Amino acid sequence: VGPVRLQERRGLFHRMIQLEWAGFMGIARGSIGLGRPTSACGSSVAFRVEAFQAVGGYEGVDHFASGDDEFLMQRIADRTRWSVSFCADPGATVEAESPATASAFVRQRIRWASKAGHYERLWHVAVNVGIWLFFLLLAIGTVGAFFRPAWLPWVMTAWGIKMLGEGLLLAQSVWFYRRPWLMLVWIPAQLFHILYVLALSAAGVRGGVEWKSRSMTR
Repeated sequence: VGPVRLQERRGLFHRMIQLEWAGFMGIARGSIGLGRPTSACGSSVAFRVEAFQAVGGYEGVDHFASGDDEFLMQRIADRTRWSVSFCADPGATVEAESPATASAFVRQRIRWASKAGHYERLWHVAVNVGIWLFFLLLAIGTVGAFFRPAWLPWVMTAWGIKMLGEGLLLAQSVWFYRRPWLMLVWIPAQLFHILYVLALSAAGVRGGVEWKSRSMTR
């Protein structure tokens, strides 16, 4: 798995997307380092033909609109003796195209979310569901704290857990990708992150997606 960063685009919206992407790649690198690879970006991956053939290639997942790179990587890690590694050299970084508009971003994230319930690892599905529920409770608690002040300590604790964990990960990742200024949008990105994850994840799990002007089923 190679390092990937989004192409540079200016503006708060694009900066938040770039910051989140750095977080995605940080999770990819960290999970591989822990021996439990969870994610990869198809813009920069390589694999042995023998490993590809040993797991049947993309058989069984080739109809999905998203996730073939992750499904393949996880199969190789779980079913074979081949190992998965991350190329931790900033000089090997490649750039992926960034969504140019908000509508393109929405379509992309719905497509990504469409694979959430189809991982072979049940614990991975459970983690996805757990994160979504945590975000839902955090959103409800944040609004509810205005009407029930007794909730405030619990809500603040939850926000602290989220921001501390993400902050440590993001700080390392933006430094690796030589874009430390992205941390300037970290605070406004918090609310954006929760709202879009709740809305678009639900939309992706619900049904069809659109990719490259084609309507596809999940």
